Amino acid sequence: MVWRMRTHIILLLAAAFLAVAVPDAGAGQADEFPGSWESKDRPDVQKLLFRHRAIGCSERFWRKHRSKDEVLVYCRDRDKLGRIYIVLPREGNVHGPSDPDKDLPPP
Repeated sequence: MVWRMRTHIILLLAAAFLAVAVPDAGAGQADEFPGSWESKDRPDVQKLLFRHRAIGCSERFWRKHRSKDEVLVYCRDRDKLGRIYIVLPREGNVHGPSDPDKDLPPP
């Protein structure tokens, strides 16, 4: 009986900690990358997309992150379907492709 109560208390404390420690997942791409879409080429971003073999990027539009050194790239190809890549120029990394958030207006 005591063992079961201790287990419940530990589980409740762990759940409370996770509720406080996990960042808010509610911020969408439109919030994280505010502003209007830019279409001017960025050679650093273009080079990383090419190096990471990004697909469907014949047309590229981008937005800067509100505080981090990240760039959200909206790629379109002949099929006109939008794909999103997150490019980290200083680190040389590219994440994606993924579908754009529903709150993110296309360029």
